[in-house]
Amino acid sequence: MAPLRDFSACIVLALLLPVTASPADRGGGEAEPTLAQIRATFAAARDRIHSLYVETENEGRSLQTPKGVVRRFRSTVAVAPYRRYVEVLHLIPGLDWEDDPRWEQTFLTPGHLVVFWVNRRSALTSTKAADPSQNDKLKGVFYDYFLECTGWWPPGETGDGRPGWAPPPRSVHVVLGRTDLRLKGGLETVGGSRCAVVSTPDGLDTFWFDVDRGCALVQRHLTNPDARLHTCYVNTSFREVAPGVWLPWELRRVAHRGRSPGEIPDDELLVFMRATSRVRSLRVNDVPEETFHFQPPPGTGVNNRDRKDEDFVTPGGTDLLDNSVRIGQKILRLHAAQSPPHEEQWGVVWPFGVGLGAVAVGLAAWLVVRRLRHGHTRRLNLPPSPGPEVASGGHLG
Repeated sequence: MAPLRDFSACIVLALLLPVTASPADRGGGEAEPTLAQIRATFAAARDRIHSLYVETENEGRSLQTPKGVVRRFRSTVAVAPYRRYVEVLHLIPGLDWEDDPRWEQTFLTPGHLVVFWVNRRSALTSTKAADPSQNDKLKGVFYDYFLECTGWWPPGETGDGRPGWAPPPRSVHVVLGRTDLRLKGGLETVGGSRCAVVSTPDGLDTFWFDVDRGCALVQRHLTNPDARLHTCYVNTSFREVAPGVWLPWELRRVAHRGRSPGEIPDDELLVFMRATSRVRSLRVNDVPEETFHFQPPPGTGVNNRDRKDEDFVTPGGTDLLDNSVRIGQKILRLHAAQSPPHEEQWGVVWPFGVGLGAVAVGLAAWLVVRRLRHGHTRRLNLPPSPGPEVASGGHLG
């Protein structure tokens, strides 16, 4: 009976091994990756995405945010080599998303910038202000929050021959290119993901890469010693968007002071910013080229920041005044109903009133000019933004 008992034990062990020890079932490999393998895997995943289009809903607060207030906004970001499009809508209490007077779209290519305020039908174009390295207002467009948190960067966009378009030094793929990085022995589990931990020698920048999901960035701790500020990034809810490429559907970022990154203090005065983004939709490698080119709607006032003699208004757009009145009435009703009004409503009441007056004056002036010209309105079309083959500094129309 002893041989039969031993044979039965072997059968039970054989049945249990695939369940308890199979790396495939755990979704991971048997050996820990080397630093070279992490670099190669991360680079290969990045190269499989040529363009990105993502819509997110965001909420957060900073030191400037009044107590008890959480700001909410939606953003749409399209990225391709030497192409950026960013759209932002703020949710103002009591108003709908599309009522945001600050609804803004930005189109950026080397040497060409267009900023369009949707509810004001007003656009500003420039060549001189189109350098992200010189214009601080473009940093959030060029190096968007989603790029910053995930570490993805459009392949081929190195900045060669296009001043201002070089990847930021803190970009993940740039830091991974350093030869002095350190790989911590063993793997750490972060949010259920088995992660390899890579850091700079000074310990001011540390990455956690998911070894089972194409070395997707799960967590990052970045310290600015001059400002004594820590920034912590945490990515979760990963989905495979291309073969071997995983991107998060929830992203969190916290900037704080304290002894070490990740140890967020209870004192809110030491927390500079908290932000959470949740992906509403995301697609890769199918972003149409026209996404990055501005086509002014009827009735748009286009102002060239560099050459005032090129300002013009596109024909049509009589619905603009109706839309402005509709939003203005909503704001005035809220203003009358609340005493005092919500802090964010103060920020739009007077600008929108000024904007509404400017629209009325603009329309009146346009009608006068049109009558003086006996109805012969000069029709001008905004030229398309230059393609990647046009070097920085190209002339706008």
